[in-house]
Amino acid sequence: MKYLLCLFLLIGNRIHAQEIVKVVHDDKQPMETFYVLKSDKTIKQGKYVQYFREHKLIDGHYTNSQKDSIWSYYNEEGKLITQYDYSQDKVLVNIITEKEKQKKYKIIYNDNLIETELDHPPMYPGGATLYLAMNVNYPDEAREHLKGGKVIVSFTINVDGSMSNIDVPNQQVMEWTKKHYA
Repeated sequence: MKYLLCLFLLIGNRIHAQEIVKVVHDDKQPMETFYVLKSDKTIKQGKYVQYFREHKLIDGHYTNSQKDSIWSYYNEEGKLITQYDYSQDKVLVNIITEKEKQKKYKIIYNDNLIETELDHPPMYPGGATLYLAMNVNYPDEAREHLKGGKVIVSFTINVDGSMSNIDVPNQQVMEWTKKHYA
């Protein structure tokens, strides 16, 4: 009877389990590895890892293309900066640097823009700077000619973690930024 129950559980799990396929994007930075459903390759399912050069940046899990369980975010040196539990919608770890603690932040309070220090700075899981740096689509022409520069971007991190009010002083850069991040 015990063996029959085990066999039933194994067969039952195989019937409901969905086959997944590993996807590796190592032709660009950041590199990423994740799994998708074999039946629908647009749906991420399972472990996700993102690297920049040799350092892990993000480590997490997808269920039906939704971030699930605990995700870990690392800085450029591979040190943990944030852990977020998407199942419980809860921050588990958020390392705040001395520089961030002393920084003055512009916040909207009763329709007024004020500049103040905060006990806990605004948080975008993994860090907004890291997010922007890892998700920028560097123009091919600039990459080919080894062109670089500095772009100043301001934005609002909303209560739900999304970004809005993206502003870039240079109009041409602003249109490109809004196209990729709005």
